[in-house]
Amino acid sequence: MLTNSLAATDVAAVHAGYQRYRKDLLAAGVHLYELKPVASASSESHKKQFFGSSKASLHAKTYVFDRQRIFIGSMNLDPRSSHLNTEIGVLCDSEAIAGQVLDDVEPQLDQTAWRLDLRAEPNGSSRIVWIDTAGDGTVTELDTEPDVSFMRRAGAWFLGLLPIESQL
Repeated sequence: MLTNSLAATDVAAVHAGYQRYRKDLLAAGVHLYELKPVASASSESHKKQFFGSSKASLHAKTYVFDRQRIFIGSMNLDPRSSHLNTEIGVLCDSEAIAGQVLDDVEPQLDQTAWRLDLRAEPNGSSRIVWIDTAGDGTVTELDTEPDVSFMRRAGAWFLGLLPIESQL
């Protein structure tokens, strides 16, 4: 699963709603990746734009099911989106297309996203770590959400306390 990191999203409330599920997803065996906020070299001179920076972010949703089917669209899979939004998606039953998407994305995941993992603590609990693989193959393990300030992390934590999940 590839999703936005806190550093790559402009909607901290959505990240706050997702972050509470990370440990459960990892414990269930989900391979979880969070997109790094990278800008292309050509857009480097245009970092400041009207609506903010040129950081990378995901909005389109692509789900591949068993390398057989693929969903592509902008609709979120939540009750609010299914009842209120006008965003849509297409479900395609095509092993060739589903496989091609995976074959194009998977080899680049470690460079374009942080891989999340669980580490056991001596007291029996677990903590999340972010695995950063550089282009040269160097691997670094990080204990806090990468590339964001303490204040941004604190803001997302606070938003996670609010009863807004049904609106995300």
